[in-house]
Parts: sequence; C-alpha cells; structure tokens
Amino acid sequence: MRKALTYAILFVISAYALAGLFGYLALIEGEDEGSVLAGNMLTMYPENFVSALVRLGFLYTVTASFPLILFPLRSALNSLLFEEVSLF
Repeated sequence: MRKALTYAILFVISAYALAGLFGYLALIEGEDEGSVLAGNMLTMYPENFVSALVRLGFLYTVTASFPLILFPLRSALNSLLFEEVSLF
C-alpha cells in the first residue's frame, strides 16, 4: 500500500511539474526568455474560442470554490461563538 501511495504521489508531482513547464514554455516570446511574461497569464493567449473556454473554466473554478472555502469557516466560527462548550 505504501509503495502504491509513493508512486501515486510521484505521478501527481510529475504531472504538475510538466504542466507548469509546458505552460511556461508556451508563453515565452522574444529573444531574452522570461522577460516578456505578463502578470496575468490569461491575457497572453490569443483571442479565440479555446481561450474563451479557458477563461470561463477559471471563472467557474473560482466561483465554485468560494462557497466550499467559506462553509467550513462559517461553521467553525458559529461553533466557536454561539455554542456552549462543556469543559468537563
């Protein structure tokens, strides 16, 4: 079981590293590499249908993850502030 977990973690790390590397290489332009990368990487993609889908995907991800982040926070604050806790 531990061996399978190790392989799975190595696979995920490799996948993330390759995605980051290829994303970086796809956006390098010019002679002195790395100096022309914009702060917002989404603006560097060409204006076409696929780029619009990528932007919509980012919008959906941020919009859908916001409630998932806030619900545990709300629950924790509610239990800390409004519920009586028995010490003994």
